[in-house]
Amino acid sequence: MESILPALSLLGVFGLLIAINFSEVSANRKKMKQIERKIDILLEKQGISVNSEAFIPLDVLEALKNNQKIKAIRLYRQQTGSSILEAQKAINYYLGSKA
Repeated sequence: MESILPALSLLGVFGLLIAINFSEVSANRKKMKQIERKIDILLEKQGISVNSEAFIPLDVLEALKNNQKIKAIRLYRQQTGSSILEAQKAINYYLGSKA
């Protein structure tokens, strides 16, 4: 019986740690959803529509559909404030993920 008590105590501690971690993960998810809602509101107020899966503005996607890569990069830069290198990487990453 004495050898079972330390094991049960250890099991209880692990259970408590798991419960605490689960609580923190839930709180972080809630905070993340709040941040995402705020970002969506800011984008909407600026008149920017974004593809929620790729996080690429819709008019950038439209330019890409029309094989206008340079225009897509320019639009991406204008709407995100990114550098030309960042815009090129984002567009190339998107195009690569669609291949």
